[in-house]
Amino acid sequence: MFERNKHERNTILPVVESFKKTDKKDQIVVVADTGLMSKQNIKEFIEKEYEFIVGARIKSETEALKRQILSLNLNDGQSAALQKQEGQKLIFCYSAQRAKKDEYNRKHRVKELEIR
Repeated sequence: MFERNKHERNTILPVVESFKKTDKKDQIVVVADTGLMSKQNIKEFIEKEYEFIVGARIKSETEALKRQILSLNLNDGQSAALQKQEGQKLIFCYSAQRAKKDEYNRKHRVKELEIR
């Protein structure tokens, strides 16, 4: 248990280290979203050779990687993987339903800004 005012990003590494000590497993894979995994956490996970999967958005990637992803022209339900420079693998999938929702949200936000 951590104090109520302690941000989750500051708790994941101690939790993983505690789990590794008490569970005595040779290999664990941490699955987390970007809310838990700051750049510093990712750096420390890599340094400690902890395996992890973290949810992320394409918009946070480099422009070159974004172009590479978009050039794949995936269809609904398809997935692909690309190697990042840092030795990490980026795995992603395309959802037509999610693309439609995101497009609606973008257009809705633009309309709201135009009204103001």
